Amino acid sequence: MLPGVVEVRDQTGAWDAVGQTRALVLSDGGTVKETLTVVDPPRFAYDLSTFTGFFGHLVASGRSEWRVDPEREGSSIAWTYTFTAKPGWGLVVAAILRLAWAPYMRRVLPAIAASTTPRA
Repeated sequence: MLPGVVEVRDQTGAWDAVGQTRALVLSDGGTVKETLTVVDPPRFAYDLSTFTGFFGHLVASGRSEWRVDPEREGSSIAWTYTFTAKPGWGLVVAAILRLAWAPYMRRVLPAIAASTTPRA
């Protein structure tokens, strides 16, 4: 139900400094712009804007925050998203998030973790 990220375009920098941006291309043909707002390990955050495609009709903006803490057998990851729905779409966005977002995140997080190289 939720489109996945299929490509990253126009990334400014190494994605490790506040203010850097990139565009994500989604599997439904839509795009979203990410802008890093916090880079303070073990925490980082980015704002989401300029949604197109399916979410472009429903969502005005978003924010994602990550916290990655080392543990004995790997890492603990807290990943939160907040979306601001466009007027009149709040209940629809809430329903989509309630029904589909958590399963989607559980499905994509292992691939994200596997593609991430730990920093020293």
